[in-house]
Amino acid sequence: MSKEWNAGTFSCCHDVSNCCMGTFCTPCQVYSNAEKLEESGFLCCLLSCMLPCVPIFMLRSKTREKHNIEVDFRINQNIKFKLFEDYI
Repeated sequence: MSKEWNAGTFSCCHDVSNCCMGTFCTPCQVYSNAEKLEESGFLCCLLSCMLPCVPIFMLRSKTREKHNIEVDFRINQNIKFKLFEDYI
């Protein structure tokens, strides 16, 4: 049985240390998250210094897979449309 994502937009602010680490030291946050997901924290941290979005998307996908969280592609499509509607 799949679950739906249940975190709110600003729910990261409930854990102040997590919020500060993500805001001021993103590579450290990526390292910590990768280690929790049993991935190479060092490689993800290094990659986040060069291409910041790549390890974040990889880890997000791994988290969804690990916790069996369903992805709502309609939301992603609406975001893409809103970002590029001036060019369509």
